[in-house]
Amino acid sequence: MKWPISQQMQPHTDLVLEHVQKLTLHISIWDVLSGKYRDELGMFRKATNAEIYLENSDAGMDPMDTGLLDVERNIDGFVSVLQKWCPKLRSCKPVISERRGKWNRYGLFYGNMLRWKLQNHSTVDVAAMYPVCIMDRPLLPNGRLTNIRCTVDRTQGLIVQMVMENSRWLEKLQIKYLEPIHEYDFFLSKKCSVVYPCLASLVVETPYSAAADTAQNLKDDQSVVVFPALKRLVIRGQYPFASNVCFRGTQDTLQHVDIDLCQKLKKLVNGLDRLTNIVGLRLTVWGTWSIAELRQFISHICNIAQGMQMLDMDTRMMELSADVFAQVRLRRLQTLVLPNAKFAAGDVVELSCRCPMLSNLHSGVCSTVVQVEKHALQGRLGYWNIVNSMLEIPDAVAEAAVAAAIACPRLTLVMFDTPYHSEYTSRIKSLAKKHATHRQRLLKLAT
Repeated sequence: MKWPISQQMQPHTDLVLEHVQKLTLHISIWDVLSGKYRDELGMFRKATNAEIYLENSDAGMDPMDTGLLDVERNIDGFVSVLQKWCPKLRSCKPVISERRGKWNRYGLFYGNMLRWKLQNHSTVDVAAMYPVCIMDRPLLPNGRLTNIRCTVDRTQGLIVQMVMENSRWLEKLQIKYLEPIHEYDFFLSKKCSVVYPCLASLVVETPYSAAADTAQNLKDDQSVVVFPALKRLVIRGQYPFASNVCFRGTQDTLQHVDIDLCQKLKKLVNGLDRLTNIVGLRLTVWGTWSIAELRQFISHICNIAQGMQMLDMDTRMMELSADVFAQVRLRRLQTLVLPNAKFAAGDVVELSCRCPMLSNLHSGVCSTVVQVEKHALQGRLGYWNIVNSMLEIPDAVAEAAVAAAIACPRLTLVMFDTPYHSEYTSRIKSLAKKHATHRQRLLKLAT
């Protein structure tokens, strides 16, 4: 339905409106801002779902030029009128439409504000919004926000203010920094640390070239736990803060950690003595590491996170041998992703013995086949995804897969990305004939 509807149609639509269950409404954001929605639309007594397409019919308009000084009041009024039109409304999907042209920064800002208020009074996405100031006051949503996504640079202090003002209620926070931190920090003020008692998910993204430069006058009280409820931590790029604020007091609450390991963050993780409830850990190594450093770090991680079920470690261009993981013993580990490590069949069996719950392995393969003397009869390894294997000889890979499968009774699926799949399959079938006892199970490796 295109709004506003003509007065001539109004009498004929009253009967129809009673039976509408889903309302699709196209409306100009500028009609909302100016209060034109006050025209009567009708009652949709049975409508439970609505899609509101916000269009930008006046792309060049500026609220200051048009005298629209009560825009926030008009936005709240439109939400109230919509609730009056659809008293049984349970779901509202607002859409920013560019069908009638691009949006200027004011229209986009208010469109997002209206979308926020229509959709969920506890969530706001300011990633595409322009934090502008009209009449010397911030035009940002008020209320108890529980979910904020934002992109910030040093000029956007209003967003920082909004985040800090909602620190008591925030449950999810996603920040993308466009440059290093300078005169502000989300978690510190000039007086004291800001505490986020309900925050369960924190996602931070920074430029890889950025370095934290938090002002010295910001006080960080090491006795204050800023994130007492944090369960999920994601850090992309350089660690942007001046202290261990993300790990202080969270060693017993964190369950999922996904971080890019710069040198600063490596030191912070090395300083941890436990990650009690960790379930999934994804690490991407950046910078220059020696094999000895990496071996020590892996050993440390496995010691402090004995209960983790998933470990994904990307060392990027650094190729690793199996001996780097020789000390890994994780009783609950189910999935291990090591795209830059090369395992021979014997290494896979050893790993399956040390990690009895391991069922999925993603790694490279070492083409050197040695006699496998140990058997993981109690192991659960059933899937081995051989990655970065385009240059490996298919026959050697097939021999490694068969040797591992014989020693690991549940291993029936080996994925091998190669243009020579027919040669690999042929070799598997040939080897299966030599091992009659395991023939039927080995043939599954060729499918």
